[in-house]
Amino acid sequence: MVVVGGRAIEFYTAGDYLTRDLELCRAAGTKPLSARVEAEVMNAVGARSVGTRRQWLLDALGEVTIDLLGEIETVGTAPLQTLLGPYGEVRLMPVEELLVERVFMAFVCEPPDASALSAAKQLAAVCLAGGVRADWRRIERLAAGKEYGIAPAVRRLKLQVQRELRKKN
Repeated sequence: MVVVGGRAIEFYTAGDYLTRDLELCRAAGTKPLSARVEAEVMNAVGARSVGTRRQWLLDALGEVTIDLLGEIETVGTAPLQTLLGPYGEVRLMPVEELLVERVFMAFVCEPPDASALSAAKQLAAVCLAGGVRADWRRIERLAAGKEYGIAPAVRRLKLQVQRELRKKN
């Protein structure tokens, strides 16, 4: 499984960005789990269904919602990030894809979505400060591509975050 969305951003920002849900996708090309296996796994970790096969609630972590999504959807070709945790490997959506996706989600609305913009800024700050290695050329290519088409917004966000980081230092 691959951690995507806000929880992946939480991993990358070492908890500076917080979310109340956990979105999991299958890695590209992997076979889906059966409904029975999904239910057995969710029950084994103490989660309870909220009425659908794909959404579960884990009370032990303060009512964290777990969304079991389909196959991961990425535009770019960056490899998944793999972290070693206390219980094994955790695979994350590529940071470049997450950043461009959040900037897109921020500016696809009018007025811009403050939550998505905040997440994008936090993720960009970690990348620009060197806490997470990101390929800015890949970010720029993704942002300029037809899927997102937000290169100017990504450039503005990057400059704004760079200015904010210089002020802090």
